[in-house]
Order: sequence, then C-alpha cells, then structure tokens
Amino acid sequence: MPAVDRTLSDLLRGHLQAWDKGNRGTRGRILVKFLEHFDRCTEPELEREFANGASLFLARVGAWLRLNADSQSDLVLPLRVLSVFVGASSGKRFLREVIEVVGIHTVVELLTSKLVDEDSKEWAAVIITQISSAGRPYREAVCKHGGPEAVRLWLRSSGEQGQDTAQSGAAANTIGNDAAAAGRGNLNQIGDKAARCLLSLARNNPYYSNQIREALMAMLTGGHSTSQMTASRVIRLILQPDPADGSVPWQPDAQLVQCETELCTRADLSYPNRFNLSRFSFSSASRDLLLSAEVNVQHEGRKLVINYLREYNIRLICFPQSFP
Repeated sequence: MPAVDRTLSDLLRGHLQAWDKGNRGTRGRILVKFLEHFDRCTEPELEREFANGASLFLARVGAWLRLNADSQSDLVLPLRVLSVFVGASSGKRFLREVIEVVGIHTVVELLTSKLVDEDSKEWAAVIITQISSAGRPYREAVCKHGGPEAVRLWLRSSGEQGQDTAQSGAAANTIGNDAAAAGRGNLNQIGDKAARCLLSLARNNPYYSNQIREALMAMLTGGHSTSQMTASRVIRLILQPDPADGSVPWQPDAQLVQCETELCTRADLSYPNRFNLSRFSFSSASRDLLLSAEVNVQHEGRKLVINYLREYNIRLICFPQSFP
C-alpha cells in the first residue's frame, strides 16, 4: 500500500474527531461539505481524498442513519452521502460496506415509515435503485426484504397525501391552484423514481418475478392515478427485451394467453391462474385504467393494451369498446 500523506491523515483524523464530538448541527455541516466536494467521485478518488480512510467516515454516517431511522429526523443528508458511496464507480466495496453497516432492510423500511418525510423516502428509493442495479444478487436481496411491496405502499401513501393537500388547498383559489400544480409535479417526480426502482428490480430477476408481478398488478388496480400510471410504464418496459443485460420479455405462457383471450371475449375478466393473480390479470387491470376518470390514466392504459396486443398478437376483440 502506498504511503499516505501525513497532512491528509491529520485532516482525516480531525474530521472524524469533529464528527464524534459534534452535535446534530455539526454533523449536518460536515455532510454538506462532503456533498459539495465529493458528489460525483469514484471509489479511488474518495479513498485518495480520505487518505484510505473513507470506510471510517462511511461507517459513522451509516450508524447515524440507523440510529435516526425510527425518529422524525431529516435523513436527506445522510442518505445523499450514502448514495455517493453506493454509486461510486470502479468497484463495489463501498456498496458491500453500506449493506453491512446500514442494511437493506433499513433502507426499505424507510419507504413505509410514517415518521420519514417524502424527500428522505425519495433518496431511499434512489439508493435501492443503485443497489439493485449492481447485479442480480443485490436485486434478489432487495426483493427478499420486500422491496417491491414497499415501493407500492410508498406510492399509495404519497398519492393519498398529495390528493389531500390539493383538496385542502383548493378552497384558497389561486393559492390552491399553485399548491395543486406543485403537488402534481412532486407526484410525477416520485412516480419517476419509483418506476426506475421497480424496473431495476424486475430486470433479470426470475426468482422473484411473481412478487414483482403481484406488486405491479396491485398498483394497476389500486385506484390512485400515480400508482396506476407508474405500474403501466414499468410493465410496458418489462414486456420489451433489454439488450443491455440480455433479459427476455416478460411472457405469460400460451395457455394463460388463450385462457385470458377466451374469458375477455365472454366479458368474464376474473379467473385463477398459476401466478396467483386471480383479480389482477392484464385484462382487468387494463380495463380499470381505460375506465378511469382521468385522461392521463386512460391514455396510459391504452398504451399498455396496445403494447400487450402487439407483443402477444391477441385480437382486438378482447376490448371491443376501447378502440376506434
């Protein structure tokens, strides 16, 4: 190992001592300075800047996050710092250390915690996406701790809160319109991050494919527009092969397609199948989108049905009232 500059070692020691002796405000300022200087650093750059002691700082941030995960503290800063370490290229050592120190279950539980604010949940979803994008073993580990279901519950609660905020502010006329517009923009941002998270979990993950199917179909029939549109976008992307990772389209077997076609023709859209999705078939879920009162949801449902019909050559007679 090359010799480490004594000045860098003293500087690192000073930062660690300031962290250990500092209060919440001092630690917050340390995290802000870290993000200002090391936001897009690679693993070798972080090790060089921290005099081969980046793991010591990472362990302190991770432990602080775990201690405050069950409180009403603002977790955006520690989560952003952990995202820098997890996303550092040129190796996965920091990724493994984050999993060991913080734990995947801790990050997943942040999505469903009632004590955590929405900004912290968004960064938790970013970290889950980074972890699942690192390879199949990491995707399986996230699914093992209920990642898809946590994303679904997060989307549902965020949609309900955004709807309540818009309705409460609507009585204030102009202010209410501004609040509603801001709420829709925030929900769209949450939907984008949730879609990227679910797609990273679904790609090349056959062992937990049923769990992901159930979460997506429950989102399609969940009733809230953000969840429905997000699930529809993810399903349309899953139906298509991804040449980057060699994954194949998400295909139901021929018997399932034939059964669904026959039952759609008879307008009987509820039946048991081997995926245990009796009420969450593609047909019934797409029907819920097409019958939605919101135009955006109807449009997303139409794109989903067209994509499904194109991929599997199911006749348009399945949905005789839905297309011109």
